[in-house]
Amino acid sequence: MEKTDLIRLIKSLPKAELHVHLEGAVTPKALEALELKGTGQGGDRGGKSSAEAFQISSRPDLEAVRERISSRLREPSDYLLALEQIHRNMADQNILYSEVFFAPSVRWRLAKDAEEVLGALLDRSLQVEKEGGPVIRWILTCLKQLGPEETRKTVDLAIRNRERGVVAVGLRGSSENFSPDEFAGIFAWAKVQGLYVHVHAGENDDPGEVGVALDSLGANRIGHGFQASRDPRLMQKLRNRAVGLDICLKGNSLTGTWKHTFSHPFSLLWKRGVPLSLSTDNPGIFNCSLSEELVAATEFFQLSLSDLKKLCLMSVSLSFLPYSRKMQLMQDFGDSIDEIFTTLK
Repeated sequence: MEKTDLIRLIKSLPKAELHVHLEGAVTPKALEALELKGTGQGGDRGGKSSAEAFQISSRPDLEAVRERISSRLREPSDYLLALEQIHRNMADQNILYSEVFFAPSVRWRLAKDAEEVLGALLDRSLQVEKEGGPVIRWILTCLKQLGPEETRKTVDLAIRNRERGVVAVGLRGSSENFSPDEFAGIFAWAKVQGLYVHVHAGENDDPGEVGVALDSLGANRIGHGFQASRDPRLMQKLRNRAVGLDICLKGNSLTGTWKHTFSHPFSLLWKRGVPLSLSTDNPGIFNCSLSEELVAATEFFQLSLSDLKKLCLMSVSLSFLPYSRKMQLMQDFGDSIDEIFTTLK
């Protein structure tokens, strides 16, 4: 199949995306608008231009631009601009369902109210859904370096908003000051309250981080996690427990966590039966789309049409939707994909 035909085909497929950071959806143009607004309110633009800031070649580059974006997201309306970008991406890419990360502690760290922002995000995403638009569910992310008390506060906020679209709590970041055991009880309580647990782990060199996420933190899904490919027993554990990995190919390449997409362990994980889904992670920062991720995977790892269908369905299967709704969405995806593939014959 010609590449232009492959791109057109993949863009037409119904898709689900499970790993999108809200601030990561902000584009250089949107950041520039936010900074102009902030300057008008007495803010300081300073430093690199927005275009220069988005030149990512390492993990510190990514963290720096995310920090810069977060500092410019001041009012609920600013966050809604980022959400609008996600909705546009979903409509353009035929993404029918997405799970988006929001970190309340970033607001608290800046002495800002997080609940008002979260309320605005939940109201808007539910409004779009009721109007027949794409469906978004929310994961409230905790920052490990801020400690267990901040994590407990985030979990409490998530519990209060379970009926409004919050489906999980997450953990990301790194810290030598706190052990996994200090977070384990908090996440166990979240599960008792009907929330799922998502953990960023195994993006850097140590596959043991994935084991900690599974065994100590009770992760239902793991962000990145591809270093598990270094440990056959860990891959088997992921497969046996049906715990999926969110794979973000372009982001891994840009940040240097895995230099070359063609050598990415996606293929090994896929062949070993580890549950996987593809996502953009920070689509505005990385200037990428879910369709492009799927095209790259198809080309680099020689996926068949059957593999593509399986990957699209697996993304729904690994979601944090209720079982009955998940099964219905998988049926809808399967029927739609079969119809699209039939036209190719």
